[in-house]
Amino acid sequence: MFSKFWHQSTRKQNTGLADFMTYDLLHLPRGSFIARYSNIFFVFFLSGVVHYVADFSGTESLDPYGASLFFVTQVFGIILEDAVQAAYRPVCGHSTSPDQSPLWTRIVGYIWVAAFLLFWTTPAWFYPNAHVQNPEGLQELKLLPFSVVRLLKPRI
Repeated sequence: MFSKFWHQSTRKQNTGLADFMTYDLLHLPRGSFIARYSNIFFVFFLSGVVHYVADFSGTESLDPYGASLFFVTQVFGIILEDAVQAAYRPVCGHSTSPDQSPLWTRIVGYIWVAAFLLFWTTPAWFYPNAHVQNPEGLQELKLLPFSVVRLLKPRI
C-alpha cells in the first residue's frame, strides 16, 4: 500500500535497507507486531536522514533537524491510526477495500491526514526554513520568493 503514494525514487532503497535492518540485522520474525513497526520506523528514519542531509547542505536551513523530526513523527501517526482502526473494526466490521468503506469513514480519514500533516508534523520541517534573511538582515516570514502583495498592488 505504501508504494502507491510514496515518492518512488527512494522507496526501494529505503525499504530494502529497512528490511535488512529489521529482518537480517535484528532477526525479528516476519509478520510480527514488533517487526512491522520496527520496519516502518527504519523506513521513515532513513528517509529523514536523507532529507536531513539535503536540508543541512542548503544555505537557508535554520533548523536542519526538522526533516528528521517530520519523518520519524510519521511513524507515531501510523501507530495511532492503526490503533484507532483496530478499535473500530470489532464495533463496525471490516471492509475488504477502501472503496467499500462508508463515505463518512473516508471523510474522517481525509480530515485526519490533513490535520496530522498540517498541524502536527509539517510545521517542524517547513516553518523554520520559511524564515529567511532579508537584505537588511531582519528575520521575516517568507513562504514565497516574491511578494504577492507587491504583484497585486496597483501601480501609482
